Amino acid sequence: MVRGLFFAPALTIVPPIRSSPLLSRTHSPIFPSAQPYARFVQIGRVCLVNYGPMRGSLVVVVNVVDHNRVLVEGPAAGISRQVIRLTRLSLTDLMVPIQLGARPGTLAKAYAKAGIDEAWAASSWGKKLSTRSKRANLSDYDRFKVMVARKTKSRAIGKEVKRLKKAAA
Repeated sequence: MVRGLFFAPALTIVPPIRSSPLLSRTHSPIFPSAQPYARFVQIGRVCLVNYGPMRGSLVVVVNVVDHNRVLVEGPAAGISRQVIRLTRLSLTDLMVPIQLGARPGTLAKAYAKAGIDEAWAASSWGKKLSTRSKRANLSDYDRFKVMVARKTKSRAIGKEVKRLKKAAA
């Protein structure tokens, strides 16, 4: 069909393209899941302070001030309510069931009821930090004892491997 100097394209019905797992955002190597983050800044989120004088303490988000700062309190560590930047916090998987702006007593009861300290001590992140602090506080003699124990263990493992190889051959 001709309209002046322009040709009108013929109407063609294009079959829908099947969605391929390679084209999908949810299954591509660039976007591994539909929701890339599992931890969100929300009321009751337990965080680890990663900078400053309170470093290594667990705090709970009580309120969100803006997109950079939150109001936190650490009932187990004795940290009073204060505004802290999100760059100084590491979000954990732990949550305390509290309402927005919960009172300190309510927060302390909910924190204890949720067993946050026990859950943190049982987590791999908490275990790693505990081990790191123990190693940092070792004396010279303690480090020597650890070295001797490591050598003894390696020697015993080596002897057993040698014995098993000889038995298998």
